[in-house]
Amino acid sequence: MMNLRGQPKTRPDKKMIPLENYGVKCMSMGFLMRDDAAAVWRGPMVMSAIQTFVKQTDWGNLDVLVIDMPPGTGDAQISIGQHLALSGAVIVSTPQDIALADAIRGATLFQKINDGGKRLAEAQNMRLLGQIPLNLDIRTASDE
Repeated sequence: MMNLRGQPKTRPDKKMIPLENYGVKCMSMGFLMRDDAAAVWRGPMVMSAIQTFVKQTDWGNLDVLVIDMPPGTGDAQISIGQHLALSGAVIVSTPQDIALADAIRGATLFQKINDGGKRLAEAQNMRLLGQIPLNLDIRTASDE
């Protein structure tokens, strides 16, 4: 879709430099695998790949980071929700009932993962007094 092929270059500190086209920086497992290889991964491997793409890629200054994921609410979606400070999610679907059901589950997942204090206040019928952004490293470490 982005008309990109090949492997990303790496800096001396081992960070990958994303491929770029149309002014958009891209990373994909497809860049790192042979064309005939299949990625058959379970949860820990998916989490490791996501963390590598996020932390070991020199993204530079970005206004937006787009992460294209398979449909559903599996390990990839949960890992991203837990390890990135998301300010929003764009859910894309086709009109088939099964695709819409997946899209609804995806939206519900991202709502549950984020805004914990707001959800708690609403559930307890209390007023939310404010929110303090938590450093993502602290949030991740406290969940481990």
